Amino acid sequence: MRSSARAYLRRYPPFTFVGYGIWFRALERIPAASAGAYIYASTLVAVIGGIVILGESLTVGAIAGGAMVIAGVVLAQQLRKRST
Repeated sequence: MRSSARAYLRRYPPFTFVGYGIWFRALERIPAASAGAYIYASTLVAVIGGIVILGESLTVGAIAGGAMVIAGVVLAQQLRKRST
């Protein structure tokens, strides 16, 4: 684990709580099977927090990964709506 990642985990745990807060909020509003996709939002919040707070560099991989997470959540929700 990179030293900046360890520093983030020690100094900025609220970003993790925000990510999980999004997931718990989703659990309150939609069925658990649908809310499962939102657990990936915690990773996105952590990456954004690392960029904003720690000055991490925004890489092509981070952008591609974030886009895939968002697309996956949207796709999962759209497919769920079609099946019900």
